Amino acid sequence: MLAGWPVGLYLTVMEPRGIYRERKGWGNQDSARVKYDERQELDLSEDRYRERGYLPPFDQLPWKEEDPADNA
Repeated sequence: MLAGWPVGLYLTVMEPRGIYRERKGWGNQDSARVKYDERQELDLSEDRYRERGYLPPFDQLPWKEEDPADNA
């Protein structure tokens, strides 16, 4: 126990997850925005996203311009 709390509560790991894809967002190929944790998001090329097997599959991600958060 750490300061009265079970250590397991502090070690919760978030699986990286695709948020949306963007047309020509990575040079000459499409890209995907991946959320790694509460604060970190990165853009990856489509090839790298597919290689790493992130979920949801690349083809199921919404396109950025269709993302409702962009209209807020």
